[in-house]
Amino acid sequence: MLIYCLKRILSTIPVMIVVALCVFSLLYLAPGDPATVLAGEQASSAEIEQVRIALGLDQPFPLRFVEWSKQVLSGNLGVSIFSGIPVLELIRQRLEPTIALMITSTIISVLVAVPMGILAARHHNRLLDRIVNVVTALGFSVPVFVIGYVLAWIFAVHLRWLPVQGYSPISEGFADFLRGIIMPAIVVAFSYFSLITRVTRSAMLDVMRQDYVRTARAKGISERSVLFDHALRNASMPIVTVVGLGVALLISGSLITETVFAIPGIGRLTADAILRRDYPIIQGVVLLFSLLYVLVNLLIDLLYTLLDPRVNFQ
Repeated sequence: MLIYCLKRILSTIPVMIVVALCVFSLLYLAPGDPATVLAGEQASSAEIEQVRIALGLDQPFPLRFVEWSKQVLSGNLGVSIFSGIPVLELIRQRLEPTIALMITSTIISVLVAVPMGILAARHHNRLLDRIVNVVTALGFSVPVFVIGYVLAWIFAVHLRWLPVQGYSPISEGFADFLRGIIMPAIVVAFSYFSLITRVTRSAMLDVMRQDYVRTARAKGISERSVLFDHALRNASMPIVTVVGLGVALLISGSLITETVFAIPGIGRLTADAILRRDYPIIQGVVLLFSLLYVLVNLLIDLLYTLLDPRVNFQ
């Protein structure tokens, strides 16, 4: 098992190297000359050249990538072109709202989606199953920003139960924090919930057709015990997998949702940086989210060893 874990950890190194190469290439793959865009339309040739030197565009790509990689490994993600503040400091300032949003969304999704998927499988092809299928279809098809505006109109504008925009840190009171984060979290969780529900339903249906489940029912074991002690335990592998893979949905959803609800998180920071073409911030944030995605999936792989003893440790 230890060798398996070490192999999985070491396998993330080449993945992160490829990710770092792609992130660094953003500066070179952007349409037009980044130096000309950043210097402005009225800039002289000398000013454009100064910007090009500041960005390192005057150096060969391999040399500049090696230097940039050394800076990243030392904890230096560069400096914002417009604010002059280190990118790592900007990310640190915006990290709490985004982490709070992602954690809250994950909790809501898992607590709602897994029981809903189990119930849909238990009542297969009945009314409840059809309702769940309709709801999950809406979650996949309706854009995140549409859900955000609809919820804001209902709960903030019409009912006035929740604030329209903004974020209150948890240090200033849990009640205010919850009132500010619950609606954006539901928006982000909607598509994530739909994905987990569908996979839970499908996995439970596959397991419930197995012989050992029919045997458990024939022995007179209660339906609750059959569902949770026998079926859910053996259906947990695909559910855990999709929870890890769904981090990508949380990342993309947080970027849009933070913009809609004016939450000062990393998603909002990224949107502003894209509009201003602040490449160091874009590179730093993409690298951070990529690392988060890789680490979460690494954790999921390691959890396999606890959930299923049949996992090959070789």
